[in-house]
Amino acid sequence: SVHPATTINRSSRTLFTTGFCRLVNMLNALLRLVVPCSLVLTLAHAGSPLPAAEIQEGDRVTITSETAELKAGKRVVAVARRGQECRVEKLSGTWLLTTLRVDGKSHRGWLHRDAVALITALEPKPRTTPRKQPQPQPRSAQPGRSEAPIIKQIGTLRGHAGDVFCVTFSADGKTAVSGGDDRTIIVWDTDDHKPVTVLTGHKRRVRCLQFSPVMDVILASGGGQVSDGELKLWNVKEQRLVADLPVGETEVTSLGFSADGTRLFSAGWNQSIAIWDVITTRLRGTARTSFGEIVNFLSVSPREETIAVEGKQGLVFLQDAEHLLDAENSTRSTQHVLAEHKKSVTAICFSHDGRLLATGSEDATAIVWDPKTGEPVHRFDTKNGPLSAIGLSPDGQWLLTANRNPTAPLKIWNVADGRLLGEHDAGRVLAVAFSPDGQLLATSDGADVRLWSLPFTAGRRRR
Repeated sequence: SVHPATTINRSSRTLFTTGFCRLVNMLNALLRLVVPCSLVLTLAHAGSPLPAAEIQEGDRVTITSETAELKAGKRVVAVARRGQECRVEKLSGTWLLTTLRVDGKSHRGWLHRDAVALITALEPKPRTTPRKQPQPQPRSAQPGRSEAPIIKQIGTLRGHAGDVFCVTFSADGKTAVSGGDDRTIIVWDTDDHKPVTVLTGHKRRVRCLQFSPVMDVILASGGGQVSDGELKLWNVKEQRLVADLPVGETEVTSLGFSADGTRLFSAGWNQSIAIWDVITTRLRGTARTSFGEIVNFLSVSPREETIAVEGKQGLVFLQDAEHLLDAENSTRSTQHVLAEHKKSVTAICFSHDGRLLATGSEDATAIVWDPKTGEPVHRFDTKNGPLSAIGLSPDGQWLLTANRNPTAPLKIWNVADGRLLGEHDAGRVLAVAFSPDGQLLATSDGADVRLWSLPFTAGRRRR
């Protein structure tokens, strides 16, 4: 027989066990309601992905999207599947460089960070220091960075069938003009972002464009190919060709008007600078460069008779336009030789008041100079490879740099102290231009032209 007390004790234990289990179940249910799902999953699965914001170079990541495109520039080199793992080789903005094995072959390219997540080890090793929390991209190595100018994209101008190599504005900023590989010049209305007209007549690509500084209806365009150059003057208002200047067997790679608009300077593959009379459309003469090299880039100061000419091995020559055609005093034409770049120069521009000169190079740097003294004001290291375009704001406060690397951001720098102020994703930029009135910025992106408003005009319409 069983003692009654034993029966009571067994019943008590059973009731206690049942009640405790019910209490545990209720707590679990409450926990699921109160604790965020992401935390529950993290506690339940030690090896689950962490948010992409914590990704650093050298980390291993997994593809979280159903498919993810691996890109080299704009070309898709492979398509990765969900669950594939890879190591981050480099970070650039919202993109990460990695190597993936797809269909038995290794492919190297860029993945968007939204398509991946960080993988932690199932038994992570203790860290001697805690993982750094994600911080905004540092804009400058110097402390006390001022507020960054915020440029806002307000439109995209579409109409070209090939890469846009050049873009410029009329003096009032109401008209933008672009030219490129499709041999056409498109005149745009910057208010409604629609084409006003398309100027045709070039047989080869259009490499350079510029409005006359005093006759805003006159536009010069240059281009061609190595053995067949083209240089034309247009009346944009009347939408007609004014003159076809005979440049001969040399592609026109760069051009610029004198400050009074009476002369046009052009350069190209014939290792000389041609000077044209805009009124008579006749050639005044040619000045052979003292360094005997092809001239890809030149810029004419809007303030004084000074021309900046790209030379060999990263040199830039500041020439006195008054003595370019003076054979007896040819040495007097060179005012300064700028010799700070370590590789070839890829872009040159003066500020709108002529007080500053900016140069870009294959050495990944841009330099702002004082053209009067020939001394550098500031050197800007973009750290993104060769530059493709540069621009100075009309007031000379900002420098804009673009790199050949299509994933590199468009960067805005403070000219006065050399600080990096801001970065923007602008695509593959081959040309940049500020409007002379200081209200708009245009950047090329393949066959498109992006139009941006500058911060001090935000919310204000141009008249």
